[in-house]
Amino acid sequence: MEYTVDNGVKFAKLSAKQYDQLLSLGIGDMFIRKAEIVEVRHTLELMDKDAEELQAIRNSVVRYFGRLSSEAREMRDVQLFNDVHNTMSGVTAVIDQMFYC
Repeated sequence: MEYTVDNGVKFAKLSAKQYDQLLSLGIGDMFIRKAEIVEVRHTLELMDKDAEELQAIRNSVVRYFGRLSSEAREMRDVQLFNDVHNTMSGVTAVIDQMFYC
C-alpha cells in the first residue's frame, strides 16, 4: 500500500473502488454485523498491518467520507448523509478494534 503525508498527517492511498465497496456494504446505524466486519477487513486489506498503517488507513477513510458527508449535507441529501456517516462510523470501529485490541 502506498502512503502520502499531508500537513504532517499520514494517509493511505485507497482506490475509488475500495470506497465504493465500503459504501455499498449498507452498514446500519445501530451496529456493524460480523459479515460487514470481515468485508471491511478484506476491502481495506487490514490484516497484518501495524499501528501506523492502520492509522493512515483510518485517516484516509475519515477524510474521504467526511468530505462526502459534507457534500451530502450541502445537497440536503439526508439519505446519502446517513449512509456515509454510518459507513464511516462502522469502518472506523473495525479499524479501532484492530488498533486498540
